[in-house]
Amino acid sequence: MKEPLSNIRAFCKRHAPKPVKFHPKDVLPGCFVKRAFKSKVGPKVEHMWVRVERVDYDRQLIYGRLANEPLYAWDFKPGDKVRVKFSQVEALEDECFGKGG
Repeated sequence: MKEPLSNIRAFCKRHAPKPVKFHPKDVLPGCFVKRAFKSKVGPKVEHMWVRVERVDYDRQLIYGRLANEPLYAWDFKPGDKVRVKFSQVEALEDECFGKGG
């Protein structure tokens, strides 16, 4: 997902995005969710978008691919397969809301 550079910022831990409450049925394949990724190189955390491919509602897991070009978390790259716990979701793209019932 291409974002304007003005939309990408570094946050201290106290001001970083927090997990959001959402209805799990709003998360559908093709939507995007945002979560924090811990990096082994560069800054400790980068917040990036994941394109949803599959949702396991029983295990409360989202499977998808990284949609951002990391700026700091160089151990990740666009298209990497990733897993997101429901509790890690910091944002859903606006177009996802209301699609799932």
